[in-house]
Amino acid sequence: MDTKERFMQHVNVNTLNSCWLWTGQIRKDGYGLFSPGSKRAHKISWQLFKGPIDKGLWVLHKCDVKNCVNPDHLFLGTHQDNMNDMASKNRVKRVRGEKVFGAKLTKEKALEIKSSNEDWNNLANKYGVSVWTIRDIKVGTTWK
Repeated sequence: MDTKERFMQHVNVNTLNSCWLWTGQIRKDGYGLFSPGSKRAHKISWQLFKGPIDKGLWVLHKCDVKNCVNPDHLFLGTHQDNMNDMASKNRVKRVRGEKVFGAKLTKEKALEIKSSNEDWNNLANKYGVSVWTIRDIKVGTTWK
């Protein structure tokens, strides 16, 4: 059995929206995986049905169904193309406050800073952040 036949054993064609839904292994983020190599199934689909993927390009979804592997629902683009596509479809998840990767402050600490009359340099040293971070909190640019 060739790779394309093995691949198609894990595909369920959805007649309502014409998505080819991946029924094999699914990652926690919703994308399908195809062995060998545990590569994303939609990338393998592109390679099997459309051809090679040039360096620097990603395989993106027109249908926004993460486990869809229908090559007609896929297109090639850059990371920026992916970000623009997400933004145009209002799929951008805004992470704010202490949920931001590497955040040094909690909501409580930001509120302490905002209400403090202490010198900005002292606050920056006390909380281990820059004076610019203190300024942004004080003027409401961040931690609104």
